[in-house]
Amino acid sequence: MRKVIYMFIWVVGFQLLFLGSVYSYQIELDYYTARTQDTVTPAGIYHEMFLYINAPVATIDKIDYVKYQFTGKFWKPELISRSREHDFQVEVKSLSHFSATALVHFKNGKKLELDRYIMAGIQKPKRKSAHVVFLNHIPEEVPTIVKGKKVFNVAMFIDGSRSELGQISRIEYYFEPSSKRKPIIINNPKPDSQVQLRLSEQLNVQAYVYFRDGSVSHHIRFIYFKYY
Repeated sequence: MRKVIYMFIWVVGFQLLFLGSVYSYQIELDYYTARTQDTVTPAGIYHEMFLYINAPVATIDKIDYVKYQFTGKFWKPELISRSREHDFQVEVKSLSHFSATALVHFKNGKKLELDRYIMAGIQKPKRKSAHVVFLNHIPEEVPTIVKGKKVFNVAMFIDGSRSELGQISRIEYYFEPSSKRKPIIINNPKPDSQVQLRLSEQLNVQAYVYFRDGSVSHHIRFIYFKYY
């Protein structure tokens, strides 16, 4: 009887070890990067980075959500993706390489940690945006003079097709710390939602756009006052 019990424990243990190794072998944190002219700022030109979980469909279906953590100069160093349809993809912008960790949470309560060093400019199999939207702005052509300073009214908004804009569930706008402006958060925005700013100095703005399918995209814009 004792021999049978030992054999049962050994078989169960082997199966758990085997399943764990299969998960580790079949799943990885993957990425695609590309340099883009859409994010030209005084600090440099940003790269767009697509991070996602590379695994068989059967494994993807077992995942509940993925929490990404980034090192480097990210204004929001942690993002959660629930987009099973897009392999739990997140889209971020970065000036240089950085380290990323994906904490994979499975539906059965198990967790898996995946680490990867993301190389800016490395071309891998092309990855498309889950949703094609952009951070845009329109400054008024004639400024208002306030105490001798030129003050521009600027309309800032997420741009894209009406169908894409209709899938946005949340927008978070962040401003560079020197501006001392608080973040602006819009839940369930309308397709024509805009944020009105009064600015006397040009500045960088970052936006995190959350979609109803659980995907997240990160956007950067240098708010300037003249058209070039």
